[in-house]
Amino acid sequence: ALFDFENALACYRDAENIYRTRNLPLLAAEVSDNIAYLYFSSGEYLKALSAYRAADVEGRANNYHAAVARLDQSELLLELN
Repeated sequence: ALFDFENALACYRDAENIYRTRNLPLLAAEVSDNIAYLYFSSGEYLKALSAYRAADVEGRANNYHAAVARLDQSELLLELN
């Protein structure tokens, strides 16, 4: 269904857990970034900011991912101003 936030979040959490159990931290960080975007698009800005920061920390082993997470945080902060 369109705009099924709860189902989308559950799917992302499942993917995140699969990546973590298989020791794939960069893929888990990408999923964390997608979860943050899901919160952002649904107006849950504090949860989004927290998730973006977590994704940034997790993704620091990869410069590209860290940069994307920081850009996403910037967009959120601009939205809040």
